[in-house]
Amino acid sequence: MCEKTIVFGEGRLSLRVLSMKTFAELNFPGRLIAVEGLDGSGKSTQIYLLKRWLELQGLKVYFSEWNSSELVKSATSKGKKRELLTPTTFSLIHATDFADRYERHLVPLLRAGYIVLCDRYIFTAFARDVVRGCPPEWVRGIYDFASLPDLTFFFKSDLEVSLKRILDGRPQLKYFEAGMDLRLSTDPYESFRIFQGRILEQYLAMSTEFNFLVVDANQLVEKQQAVVRELVTQRVDLASFHRAERPPSKPPAEPHKKTKVEEPVESKELPPITLSSRTAANGASTGTGFQALTWSNWPASLSSSRVPTGPGAPRKSRCWSNGSRAAAMPPCRWGSNGQRSSARSSSGRRRAIF
Repeated sequence: MCEKTIVFGEGRLSLRVLSMKTFAELNFPGRLIAVEGLDGSGKSTQIYLLKRWLELQGLKVYFSEWNSSELVKSATSKGKKRELLTPTTFSLIHATDFADRYERHLVPLLRAGYIVLCDRYIFTAFARDVVRGCPPEWVRGIYDFASLPDLTFFFKSDLEVSLKRILDGRPQLKYFEAGMDLRLSTDPYESFRIFQGRILEQYLAMSTEFNFLVVDANQLVEKQQAVVRELVTQRVDLASFHRAERPPSKPPAEPHKKTKVEEPVESKELPPITLSSRTAANGASTGTGFQALTWSNWPASLSSSRVPTGPGAPRKSRCWSNGSRAAAMPPCRWGSNGQRSSARSSSGRRRAIF
């Protein structure tokens, strides 16, 4: 433990802070691996490939990148688009972004025994903010709360190689990426070379102080990745980061199927239908040999769905052709010879025969 005194105007505030140590030195079960480098150095590609390689081995891995906090991301984007950020506000807003991710994501997962991969760490601020004119002691004081990564890869690339890689992916340079806010040159490409060149000097000065693992970023992607994997395997006990195997889950028990016993449907005998002679409403005879089915014995409790159908089945009352209604109307009339026939009323008009 070391005591630092931070002066605010007239007053003094004494804070006890931990000297910067790695997470392994602080006995965290997890390990943090960070990558640093110039824009276009290929570091993001390398850490993505490392992440996929670790995941395929069944290890617990978490990835975080610079300027990705949901708390301040929209404000940062808005400030960049409107070119409102000064070197100081630029530094502070990035420090807020890092602090939010550090406290809510990085530290909890390191305590939970994860391998945390960071695309840029506090060294990005140490390099960029100083180049933009912020005092180095002030910048480092902002990040005093953060511990050091267990492994830090620095991908060292030539400026022209970085510039070419950026322009291969998009048509033009970004405003702050090229350092245009510093008015180094009116030409964005020349401004990029000056700005990124100064950042490279800061990285090289920090490489010894913070034990960077320097990788030649001018090589092929595959060669760089082979170097990264070899160094990670040598310095991190990967076997201790395997995900715990879950016990095989029992197959769900089949639900007990109740066999449906079909109850025999009790058939109800229909009451006998009596045959009687019928006359039309005007008193005329229906004719010799014709008989009608009556509803005299039909129970009223039975629904219409139980009414029998077919030839000879009784029907409800119908109207005769002259508009009068008979008490009951058979669906059809059958002659004595069993053939379907028609009948005429006394008025000579044909009645509806069903």
